[in-house]
Amino acid sequence: MKKQFYRIGEHVTLRPWDRPNYEAVAAWWEDFQKTKYLDQFEVWICGGIVEGTETWDVDVILTGDYRYPADLKHVLDEGITIGFKRWLLVDIVWQDKIVYPMEKFHPYKRIRNFNEVEKQTFEEHILKKYKGIEIYPNLFQQNFQKPGKSIKFARKMIKEGKYKLGVQKMSEYIYNNKHTI
Repeated sequence: MKKQFYRIGEHVTLRPWDRPNYEAVAAWWEDFQKTKYLDQFEVWICGGIVEGTETWDVDVILTGDYRYPADLKHVLDEGITIGFKRWLLVDIVWQDKIVYPMEKFHPYKRIRNFNEVEKQTFEEHILKKYKGIEIYPNLFQQNFQKPGKSIKFARKMIKEGKYKLGVQKMSEYIYNNKHTI
């Protein structure tokens, strides 16, 4: 019998995650705020969790100038690790700027701490590879000269009326949604 697992780069979990909700994201944020080197970044949240649409992941973007690549790697690793501990799939990246889907596109850089994602269930095996270039051990950078899949997907959701709120600072998302508890 095949064993179920999910791998994001070096991070592996055997337990399926839950669909994210405000309470789970707030708990993740409470833990994540204690992460060493996080003070170098602004933390943003976007995607289905912000928009109230059904989703399986929490999309998090870090911006800001980091001192050392190892600092960025540590923060990205902690985001995923804490997510797995909280039964959340946290898709966390660093970008040199926030890209708003309906505004004029400007090229940007994105760094991940993984270049492939692997999922094994009883029914299927999926291996998704990204096109990042390794710039530091287990840090992969992509330079987007035109809108990528995530921007195109967000534009589609906006046109369908499913996305209206866009990208928010994590602290504002947490504060503005406290009433939902």
